[in-house]
Amino acid sequence: MTNSPETEYVDRILDLNPLEQSTEILAQRHAFLHPQAHSAQIFDTHSDHFERREQAVQQIQSLRNVFWSLKQPMLLQQLEQIDVTEFPDLALGLSRLRMIAELKDSFQRLKQHHACFDEFYEPFCSLVVAPPGTADELRTTLLEASRRESADFDFVGPEDYDRAASIIQREFPELYQLETYWLNQIARTTKQGKSIRRTIKILYFLIASTLGITILLSLIYVFSAFDISFGSH
Repeated sequence: MTNSPETEYVDRILDLNPLEQSTEILAQRHAFLHPQAHSAQIFDTHSDHFERREQAVQQIQSLRNVFWSLKQPMLLQQLEQIDVTEFPDLALGLSRLRMIAELKDSFQRLKQHHACFDEFYEPFCSLVVAPPGTADELRTTLLEASRRESADFDFVGPEDYDRAASIIQREFPELYQLETYWLNQIARTTKQGKSIRRTIKILYFLIASTLGITILLSLIYVFSAFDISFGSH
């Protein structure tokens, strides 16, 4: 059974990602609503539009790759040179990168803070400049790392991540607002883990104490019985 043009149009649209393929969605809509209106000219226009968008995407990604190695003035200059007037979705990402570029001094101060450590700082820097899909993966990876326990004395543990997240909230509010929800998750997760560990320690102490008291009472009973038996002789 052959699908109607309307059904095929809906199927094509549903296969596209509105966050990353908004231009193509608009092109598909225009083509569907105006199938006879200068189709060749429309195709050329949309093709040029798509190429300009791809160029902007590549420029943004190139700057993401070298973001932390560029000096702030050069970085800001290159960000300003990217034209995203036609692409509102890209404009949002570019605006975020400009804001983070303005905060490079704050990131440097965070790096030098005694509560900060490489296992937290480097992924955090990668996270804030990453495109949406990659950023979600990094949030999940770092959140899992913040929960990891180890018996190794030198190993970075949940308390270290909690301390770093708390420091950002208190001393670097300009960085905290970049990833508020995620930083709160790290602090909440590590605090929950700390509470669980504290509860386990208390239970262990109670069990050990109960066991010790039981053994002591048993010994007292045995010695008492022995004294009685010895005294009767």
